[in-house]
Amino acid sequence: GIPPAAVQGDKHTQQLVECQRALVRAFEGAEFQKELKDRAMARARAFKEGKHSAAVAGGKRSIHTLIMEVEEPILERFGYARGIAGARAMEQDLLFAAAQQGEDSEILRNNAHLGHLLHRYDPPPESYRRTAALQL
Repeated sequence: GIPPAAVQGDKHTQQLVECQRALVRAFEGAEFQKELKDRAMARARAFKEGKHSAAVAGGKRSIHTLIMEVEEPILERFGYARGIAGARAMEQDLLFAAAQQGEDSEILRNNAHLGHLLHRYDPPPESYRRTAALQL
């Protein structure tokens, strides 16, 4: 059979998987996860004290800033622009590739894993809390 490290698909797909793997390694890091949790707890406390989201989410201590700081050098290494434009372009590429791959593709698994790593401390969305009871 094929060694597990081999990626199915064309060169572009292989590049995307390599990029995902690099992101997973970075986001799995204990230091990143600790900082993510600290910032999420600070955000939760601020919400509890009645501060609105813009005041909570902004600035150098935001979760978004943390993610971008870790993500940017990796995206750049894989040919994406710096900043939010590069991140958006990569997300688009991953969504497109995931749609083309089978259900058990590594791209799909990595996407789900990345989502979990980055959003494990997120509060449920407001709309979800309001409609959850109706989704029986």
